[in-house]
Amino acid sequence: MALNNNSLAESCSSPQIHKVDGHVHLHPGFDTARVLDSARRNMGLSGLPEGPAGFLLLTETAGTDRFSSLPNHAGAWSVEPCAEPVSMVARCSDGCRIFIIAGRQIITAEGLEVLVHGTTETIADGLPLRDVMAVADGLAALAVLPWGVGKWVGKRGAIIRSLAAAAPASARFCLADTGVRLKGTPRPKALAEAETNGWRVLAGSDPLPFPAQTSAVGRFGFAAEFLLDPDHPFRSLERWVRSCSQSPECYGPLQGLIGFLALQTFMQVRKRLV
Repeated sequence: MALNNNSLAESCSSPQIHKVDGHVHLHPGFDTARVLDSARRNMGLSGLPEGPAGFLLLTETAGTDRFSSLPNHAGAWSVEPCAEPVSMVARCSDGCRIFIIAGRQIITAEGLEVLVHGTTETIADGLPLRDVMAVADGLAALAVLPWGVGKWVGKRGAIIRSLAAAAPASARFCLADTGVRLKGTPRPKALAEAETNGWRVLAGSDPLPFPAQTSAVGRFGFAAEFLLDPDHPFRSLERWVRSCSQSPECYGPLQGLIGFLALQTFMQVRKRLV
C-alpha cells in the first residue's frame, strides 16, 4: 500500500536500522564505484532515498588519506560533504545512501591496532595504547580495538585482557570482531569476557590489500538502530554507540575455509615481500 505524504514524513522521523561496516580500508587499487556497489549489495540497501542507509567507517593507516580525495562522481554515485567535516554521503542515482566516515588506524607502542572513528586528525603511530585512546576520546571520536588472527596473543593479549578486565574508561571505547575470522570457529573468548565488564563489541569487514577484496566491503558489520541526522551522520551514530548497554547485533557471513586459507596465505607472502 502506498504511503501518503503524512505517513512518509512520519516514517522518515523514526529510528531505522542502518548497517555499519566498522573497519574499512580503501587500499590502493580499490575503485570507489566498485567499493560503493559492493557495500550496497552486501548490506542489502534499497533505493529509497529516505530508507535505511549504509555506513563505511574508514580506518586509514599512516601516510594515507583517501577520505579527502574521494571523487565527486563514481559510476552511478555522487559523493558530497555533509555539514560535519568527518562525513561524506554517497548517493546512487536511485537515491540509495551510504555515509563515509573519516577515521584512522593507529599502531601503538605495544604493537596493537586502534581504530579511531570520526576524525580527520593525524594521530602518530607509536604512542602507548592508553594515550591513543585518551586522544581519541578528547576528539569525541570512537576508539575501537579490533580482534585479529594472532594479534591478541602473548604480551599483546595480556595487555588487552588487563584493559578489558575493568569497565571501559569512556563510553566511546569499544572492541571489535572481524569478518576475516573463520566461519564455524567459536567467537573469541576475549570478546565475550570483555562484554561481561561492560565493553561493547562492534564489527567490520577489514578488507585486505588486493583488488579482489573490494567485494568484501560492507560484507560484515553491525546493525545500528537510531534516528539519523543526515547532516551529522557520524554524531548520530556515535551518540547511539555511547547509549548502547550491550553489543549490537552483527550481520554478514564469516570466511569459509578456502577463502580463509587463501587470505592468510596471501598475507604471509605479502609480509615477506614488503
